Amino acid sequence: MKMKKALLLVFIQFFILYSLLIGKCFSLTIEEGFYSQGLTYAVSGQFREAKQEFDKAFQANPYFIYIQPSLKLAQDAIERKVDKKTAIGMFRAYKLVFEGRKKQALVEFSKILFKDQRYIDAYMGRGNLYSSMGRLNRAIEDFTKVIETQPSFIDAYINRGLVYDRQGKFDDAIADFNKAIEINPNYYDAYVNRGITNRHKGSLNDAIYDFNSAIDINPSHYDAYENRGVAYREKEDIGKAILDFTRAIELRPQYAKAYLKRGNTRVLKGQYTEAIRDYELAIELAPDFDEAYFNRGTTYLSQGKSAEAIVDFDKVIELSPNYYEAYNNRGIAHRYMGDHDSAIADFQKTAQINPKYFEAYNNLGVAYRYKGDFESAIASFTKAIQLRPQYAKAYLNRGNSFVNQDKIEEALQDYNKAIEIDPKMGDVYFNRGTIYLNLDKFDLAILDFDRAIRSQPDYSPAYFNKAFSYDKVGFIDDAIQAYQVFLQHAKPEDREYIARANDRIKKLKKIRKSDGF
Repeated sequence: MKMKKALLLVFIQFFILYSLLIGKCFSLTIEEGFYSQGLTYAVSGQFREAKQEFDKAFQANPYFIYIQPSLKLAQDAIERKVDKKTAIGMFRAYKLVFEGRKKQALVEFSKILFKDQRYIDAYMGRGNLYSSMGRLNRAIEDFTKVIETQPSFIDAYINRGLVYDRQGKFDDAIADFNKAIEINPNYYDAYVNRGITNRHKGSLNDAIYDFNSAIDINPSHYDAYENRGVAYREKEDIGKAILDFTRAIELRPQYAKAYLKRGNTRVLKGQYTEAIRDYELAIELAPDFDEAYFNRGTTYLSQGKSAEAIVDFDKVIELSPNYYEAYNNRGIAHRYMGDHDSAIADFQKTAQINPKYFEAYNNLGVAYRYKGDFESAIASFTKAIQLRPQYAKAYLNRGNSFVNQDKIEEALQDYNKAIEIDPKMGDVYFNRGTIYLNLDKFDLAILDFDRAIRSQPDYSPAYFNKAFSYDKVGFIDDAIQAYQVFLQHAKPEDREYIARANDRIKKLKKIRKSDGF
C-alpha cells in the first residue's frame, strides 16, 4: 500500500514538473506548481518533502501570497510543534483555499478550531479567508481572538488593521499598526501598511514618512517604493513618483503592476509613448492583465488612435466580460470614428452592467445627438442627471440638445444650472453667449464670451463671437480690436473665420475712416 502511494506521488510530481516545462500545468505559474506539489505532500503527512517544494516556490517568487503560512506550518509539523492530524487538517484547508473552494476551506478551519479553540494559526487562516470573501466583521472577530489569546502576536494586529482599512476605519487601522510597531519597532510591514492607511486617510506627508521608515529598515524591498510612488503621485510630485516606481521595478523586475503604475504616472506627465511602453511591458509579464490593456487603450484614445484603442478594449472585454468601463471607452472610440450605432450599443451595454454609471448615459446621449435623435439624447442626459444631480456636463449636453430642437428657454435653464454647478466651465458660457448673440442681447453675449475666454484662453471661437457681438452692436473700435485678438488666437482649422475676420477689419476701418474717426 505504501509503495503504491509513493509511486502515485512520484507520478504526480513528474506530471507537474513536466507540465511546467511545456508551459501547461493548468495555467499554473512556476511557484504555483511547486506550491501545489508541496500541498500534495503535506495533506498526506509528508512534511519534509512538502517543505522542500515550498522552499522552491519561495525561491521562484518570495512574494507568493500563500507561501509564508505554509512554510511555517511545515516547519512546525517537522519539529512537532503541532500534531500531525492538525497539520494535515490545516494543509487540507490551505489546499482548498488555493483551489478556490473557500466554503469548504471554512469548514476545515472550523473543524480544527472546534477541537482546539486556542490554535491561533487556524484563526489567522480563517480570518484571512473571511477577509478574502468580504466577510470583514467575521475576519475581525478571528484576528481579535488571536490577540486575546496571544497579545504579542504581531501579524494579528497587521491583518486586523488591514481589514479596518478596507472598512474605512482608518483610525482603528492605524492604532493596530502602531501596536505592531510598539511590539517590534523594526517591523517593515507595519510601517508600509500604516503608510497605506495614512494615504487612504489623505495624510500624504504622514504616509511618505512611514514609507521612508520602511525603506530605512529594508531598502531592498520593492513595495515601500511602490507605495511611496503612489503617495507622491497623489501629491502631484510626478517626477519623484516615476523615480519610485522605477526603483520598485529594479528591485522586482517581473512585477507587472509597477509598470502599470509608472505608465499611469507618465500619462499624467504627458509622456504617452513611454506610458504605452510600460503598459506593453506589463502585458508581456502578465498577458491576462486586463487593466494594462484598458489603460493602454485609454492612452491610445487620448491620442486620437481610436482603432488601436478598440483593439485593446476588445481584449479587456474578452478577459473580463463585465469590465463596464471598457465598453464605455470602446463606445467613445466608436463615436470618434463616426460609428454611432456601435457606440450606442456599447454605452447601452455599459449601463446594463452598471445601471448607476451616470457617465454611460451622458455618453449615450451624445451618441444619440450626433445621430440626430434629440429626444433619445435628452432622455439619456436626463437619466444621467437623475443619477448625478450635480453633473454639470449632462446639463450642458441636454441644453445643447434643446438648442437643436429650438427649445431656447429650456436650453438656457440647463446652461444656467451647469454654470451654477461648475462656474469654470467655459463651454457653457460660450453656448449661452451664442444664444444671447442670436437673441440680440449683445451685452450679455459679450459678458459670457469674456467668461468663456477666462476659462479657456485658447478657445478661438469665443474670441470671434465676442468680436462679432461688438460688430453687431456697432462698436467699431472694439470690434476691430477683438477681431485682431481673435486672429492672434486662431488655429489652422479656423480658416473660414480668419477670412471673415480679415474682411470685417477692412470694412470696419473703411467705415471708421468715412465717418471721420
